[in-house]
Amino acid sequence: TIYEAMCEARSDPYYDPTRDQTARIASVFIEGLGLHRCRVSCGPTEEDRPLLQLRLHYDMGEPRSRIELGYTQQHQDLLYDAASYPYGFILFTGPTGCGKSTTLNNIVGYLQILNRFRNKIYALEDPNEMPYVGAIAKNITRSGAGREAEELAWVQAGETVLRWNPTWVK
Repeated sequence: TIYEAMCEARSDPYYDPTRDQTARIASVFIEGLGLHRCRVSCGPTEEDRPLLQLRLHYDMGEPRSRIELGYTQQHQDLLYDAASYPYGFILFTGPTGCGKSTTLNNIVGYLQILNRFRNKIYALEDPNEMPYVGAIAKNITRSGAGREAEELAWVQAGETVLRWNPTWVK
């Protein structure tokens, strides 16, 4: 019921307990709850029963310093130093809920404010988890269902963003 009645941006039009599926709760259902998004992930388990999980993405508000997020001054300096390189690749990794998106959101927002929004930053996510201050979220547009359509959509979105001459792609 949640997947078919409350969700938008579904990976499939109808719920299928035999397949992994993703979606997000429509904004009308989360208004006033302090949430930016609520992601849905469902699929079969080893016990032959389906599992549905909701992931809450809270509104971030204004960018906070990394010190406020729990980083040491040394870590903050390393993050800003890495972000100041004119080219390269930075990979944020870690388990679900450890603060990767929150940290990146705050770094991007802080640097955008510091640089008076001169950087062209594009966010490629599917689905977009949270708004990034000063960044443009590029939708991943699929033309069909399945892994091949998903992979092609990511390649096309990446090619499009690179043509837009980005400062950073998040």
